[in-house]
Amino acid sequence: MKKALLIIVSTLFFASNGWTQTTQEQKTETTSTSEQATQLDQFNQAFWGLNQTEWDRYQKVKPIAKLLGQAETTPVEVLGIFAETEAERKRYAQAYVKKMDAYVSNLQQFQRVASQIQSQYYTDIPMIDPDKINELRNAPIRSNDRIQYFTRLDCSSCDLILLKLVRQVRMYGAKLDVFFEAATDEQIQQYALDKKLPAELVADGQITLNTDNGFIAKHKIKTPRSYISKSGGELTHHDPDL
Repeated sequence: MKKALLIIVSTLFFASNGWTQTTQEQKTETTSTSEQATQLDQFNQAFWGLNQTEWDRYQKVKPIAKLLGQAETTPVEVLGIFAETEAERKRYAQAYVKKMDAYVSNLQQFQRVASQIQSQYYTDIPMIDPDKINELRNAPIRSNDRIQYFTRLDCSSCDLILLKLVRQVRMYGAKLDVFFEAATDEQIQQYALDKKLPAELVADGQITLNTDNGFIAKHKIKTPRSYISKSGGELTHHDPDL
């Protein structure tokens, strides 16, 4: 009987000791969470430039805002919605607009830097493999094909064909060499600007803009005319509407 009683007392002691330890851990965790919440409140208050009176009012009206479906609004939006005077409403609106304007500006700067870093990572590695896409859709043009387009300036129908070929470059990843009949380098540069040809494709060598050096006249090519070389093979007639 004594032995059984000793076991029960021992069990109660260890169970009580374990409960005490668990309670202490819970108290510590609760305290840590409370401290973090307080620090977050202090940061929020300072970020929006609110004095203690304004912050206390925000804490009072915040539950009402949540009840009315405004759970994701900022402190100054909540205070602006519940403002008692037009001056208060204007002050909170100005604070909101200034912070949002700064946020958008910083976001744009960050995206520019991120794009620059991304382009460095993928300088020699295409993010999308055009050959695999072309293979899946059984495309008539592949990335190792090269289109040559013979054209001239001041020709609306020629411009329309060029736009179709540029679309093929974007869609299939092919290369495009454009040869202008009786045109100087300066005229070609101006043409590229006027027609808004994709500068990034020209810069990458995906599209080249060239002055014809007598090839058109020698071979009696009637412009506009486009040809294609499949994987480095001979030039054959090309359809701009593919």
